[in-house]
Amino acid sequence: MLEAGSPLLLALAVRHSALIVTPDYRMLPESSLDELMQDIEDFWNWVQTRLPECVRNQTDGVVEVDLSRIITSGESAGGFLSLITGLNHAEGVRSVMAAYPVVDVRSSYFTVDYEKSVFGMPQMPLDMIKEHMAKVKDGRLPSIVSSDPKGERTELMFAFIQRGAYRDSFPPDQRYNAILERLEDVARFPRGGVFVMHGKDDTVVPVGGSFMLQDYLRRLDPELNFHLAVRDGEHGFDGSATLDEDWLTDGLIDAVSSWLA
Repeated sequence: MLEAGSPLLLALAVRHSALIVTPDYRMLPESSLDELMQDIEDFWNWVQTRLPECVRNQTDGVVEVDLSRIITSGESAGGFLSLITGLNHAEGVRSVMAAYPVVDVRSSYFTVDYEKSVFGMPQMPLDMIKEHMAKVKDGRLPSIVSSDPKGERTELMFAFIQRGAYRDSFPPDQRYNAILERLEDVARFPRGGVFVMHGKDDTVVPVGGSFMLQDYLRRLDPELNFHLAVRDGEHGFDGSATLDEDWLTDGLIDAVSSWLA
C-alpha cells in the first residue's frame, strides 16, 4: 500500500497492484504544525482501523488491504510527512520514500528574512503575509485550509520562504516535529530503508537538507539502507521521469523490495 500520489507513484502502484491512500490535512499557516500532525496521526489510525472494511465494502469484497505492507511517500511538504511518519511508525511501515522533502526545518532558508529567488520570482512583500493572516483572523479568509487545487497559494508560500516566516511554525521546543532532532533523540526509520530524490537546483526546498539527512544517518544509523539520488533540476524535477530510468531503478530497488517482501 502506498500512502501518497504522483505520476511516478501511480506507475509504481499499477506495476505492483498497490493501493494508494492520500490524507487530507490542515495546512500552514492557518493551522499549526501540531494540528497538521494530529490530522496525519488521525489518518494513520483510520488506515489501521477503518480502511480494510472501507475498501472491502467499496469493491464488494474483491479487493483486500494488506496492512503489513505499507510504504510511505510524498513530495516537498509531503516528503517531510512521509519521513516523519516513518519515524513515528517505524514498526508499521516497511520503507520510506520522499521527493525533495523539507528536512532541515531550522534552516535559515525557512526562518530568516533575506533575498531569495524562488523559481525566479521576485522577492514578495512582507505585507502579503501580514494581510493574509489579518484576513484569516477577522474571518475574511477561511481559518482552515486543506487543499489548493488551483495553486492559488503559490505566491504566499514563496513569500513565507523568502521572508523566513516559517520560523513560527517550527518552534525550537517542538523537537518531536523536526526530523533531524528526532534522529538525535534516537528515533529510527523503518529497517526496510529510505529513498530520497532531490533536484540539485531546487529553490523551493534546497537540496542541502537532504544531504544533511544523509550525513545524520551515516553518523547515527549507519546500518540503515539509505539512498539519496540528486539530479539536475528544480523543485518537481521528476515530473517527466519514468520508473525504468537507471537512477530510479537503483534508488527504488531496496525500498520496493522491502515493501513487497
